Amino acid sequence: MGWCSGVHTELFNRKAGHVAQHRDRQHLPRRLPQERPRADPVLLTDDIRWTVFGGFQATGKEAYDQNIDGAPVFIDPPELEVVRMVEQGDVVMAELVGVAKRAAGGEMRMSMAEVFVMREGKIAERRAWVVELKENDFR
Repeated sequence: MGWCSGVHTELFNRKAGHVAQHRDRQHLPRRLPQERPRADPVLLTDDIRWTVFGGFQATGKEAYDQNIDGAPVFIDPPELEVVRMVEQGDVVMAELVGVAKRAAGGEMRMSMAEVFVMREGKIAERRAWVVELKENDFR
């Protein structure tokens, strides 16, 4: 399971009632697996829409899967840590921090927010904001 599938699985489990409603980071997985990410078609609607603000928008499972590997300026999937997840109805918000290795060398530290809109137990929409951290944990 890739890092993205790890987030997908956590969301699916929360919506299916398999995970207790813990709201702080001590009860969430510290690190997500670092295999090549793949979209898990069981967890996505056929018309999934994924928007990375300032980056791209993809619609449908095939387009989602084509974009899951990330931009070519990065190698390997990023190492991500779930800080917290909150939900209200069919919407789940995840706060993450992570590091991505650059193809040209070095790495990018980042803070991320993702909003997942669920429909019939599957992810119908994913909206992501990624902020590069160059100086410290907030800038």
